[in-house]
Amino acid sequence: MADRVAKGLNVLADGLRHYVVARVPAQILSNSATTQGNVQDWDALALLVFMWDHWNDLFRHDLSFVERSLISELREYRNRWAHQQKFSEGEIYRIMDNIERLLTALESGQVAAIRRLRLESLRLLFNQEIGGRDSGGFFVQSVAVGDVRCQCACDGFGNSGVRSFSMVVDHVLPGVPRDDASGVVADDSRNAAPSWSA
Repeated sequence: MADRVAKGLNVLADGLRHYVVARVPAQILSNSATTQGNVQDWDALALLVFMWDHWNDLFRHDLSFVERSLISELREYRNRWAHQQKFSEGEIYRIMDNIERLLTALESGQVAAIRRLRLESLRLLFNQEIGGRDSGGFFVQSVAVGDVRCQCACDGFGNSGVRSFSMVVDHVLPGVPRDDASGVVADDSRNAAPSWSA
């Protein structure tokens, strides 16, 4: 787990480093009381602290308070990681998601790298939460009515998957004719019949 967090923090540092170097005058970087040395050597914490400490002067005009909150939360997670605290799969997913959101806002070239880590974390979280059950398979149901498209992921517990999909159809597409026995949307001139895929 810590290895995945370390990988995410390294990707974060690479993305932040390019952003800071491109937007902050070299004189400010070299005179920063927050950090010492060449910015190319700064780790994720040094970059996050620099951005936090210089928010009003350098970053608030380009970034929103959402990104400032992400910086704060990522600093906390980085400190927990440095003190070798354990992370749940949910926390690891949140770290990867926060890094991706921040790097996306910075228009970083590292977004694809962190997205792969986030999706891997999502897969592991899904397997922990759902995959351990004897589910009998996993399927996704799609339905389109006019311009409205709905997808429902069902885990295949007996008939509950069909009922779950029926509830989504009833909630998202009220009044759509469907076969109550199967939960499948009836095919008429304005409704597309769904296709089940295993």
